Amino acid sequence: MKYYAKILACNYPKKPMLKLFNLWDVLRITAVIVAALVVFIIMPFEDDNMNIVRYTSYFFLLLLTLSGICWKFFWNKVPFISNWLFPNLSGDWEFTITWQSICNDPESGTVKGSAKIRHTLFDLKISVNTDGSKSEVIDATPYKSPTKEKYLRYMYKNERQNTKSQTNTSHNGVVPQLKISDDFNTMKGDYFTDRGTKGQVSFRKIVN
Repeated sequence: MKYYAKILACNYPKKPMLKLFNLWDVLRITAVIVAALVVFIIMPFEDDNMNIVRYTSYFFLLLLTLSGICWKFFWNKVPFISNWLFPNLSGDWEFTITWQSICNDPESGTVKGSAKIRHTLFDLKISVNTDGSKSEVIDATPYKSPTKEKYLRYMYKNERQNTKSQTNTSHNGVVPQLKISDDFNTMKGDYFTDRGTKGQVSFRKIVN
């Protein structure tokens, strides 16, 4: 695991970049909207404070309901949201990994597989499968660079399937900078593992 720790230290951004869809940011924005509604729309026409509280509560509940039901529709259909905030990565993807050993052994190869991404406003989950293994993402973070380019970084644990060998059946890896294309349908980047391999990984979206 020392090698893995070294990989993380060297390849993860030294300064935290903009992490999107933070719950507290959304709550602050919601609070501002509600306050503006009360001050500029309801208060000028209502003398009864209880009515103000009631109407504000109704609006807040309506906002939460719409965000829970309609967020994916607007996220996918309104380009402004994807460009300004972050694209919705939810869907089925196919991927290709080109790997090589970074030890003295000059082994290399190519692996193809499928991935499923579940992306909500506050969560991002990725599962990856090949014919011989399954990977679960431990931590995934979408972020934007200072130049507004969009990236995804994640750590994962890979488990080999249907193998008789009792050694080297699992490994950990990290993808420190997976660049998302301008049309949001492909992602490419480098990856590193704690078993002494590195390579390139590319994703292509096939189903939203």
